[in-house]
Amino acid sequence: MHGVDELEEREEQLRRSRARVVAAADADRRRIERELHDGPLQRLVALAVELQRARLLARDSPVELSEVLEELAADVRAALAELRELAARIHPPLLVGHGLAASLRAAVAHAPIAVEIEAEPLEPLPEPVAVAVYLLCLDAVENAVAHAGAGVHVRVVLRPNENGLHLAVADDGAGFDPAATAHGAGLARISDRLSILGGSFSIESSPGRGTRLTAQIPLEG
Repeated sequence: MHGVDELEEREEQLRRSRARVVAAADADRRRIERELHDGPLQRLVALAVELQRARLLARDSPVELSEVLEELAADVRAALAELRELAARIHPPLLVGHGLAASLRAAVAHAPIAVEIEAEPLEPLPEPVAVAVYLLCLDAVENAVAHAGAGVHVRVVLRPNENGLHLAVADDGAGFDPAATAHGAGLARISDRLSILGGSFSIESSPGRGTRLTAQIPLEG
């Protein structure tokens, strides 16, 4: 009976974890909707107004028109950058053609902290697994951005091994005492993603000495 109870408890934990993943996905969609509204969509509305002004300037003030067009070009580039960033959070556009490492490097290129991606050659992963690992890595990087402090360096390592895929995310930031600190939403999301993949993770950290998250993800042969 003891074994049955343990099995039922694991199944219940898995159900709860899946429910949290679904809730997190809904929250991500709502966040993306807000960011679309507050970012690129607002820029496009402003662009429409400025284009009307440019039409009038084309007739009355060609010199001022040139300045306005330069500003419009800069706004278009900014809107495109925001849209690409949002699209990468939905599905990495480079994943199919260029692989996991290239997708991650592109995603962290404009991160507010220095992020290094070190990936050994990986066999092509099933797309759902590759997307899940990609989002998992971004969750870990975002967690470091939120908690490690300014001016830190993050190193992400992906390495195949006999048990599947090894992942490590280490930073040289503020660190914390894992025994005295409750896990926040970022680590809960990482834990949930790993549980769906059948993986596990551990955290090593101490105040002033940075944080290292390691995870093992089983892969079917």
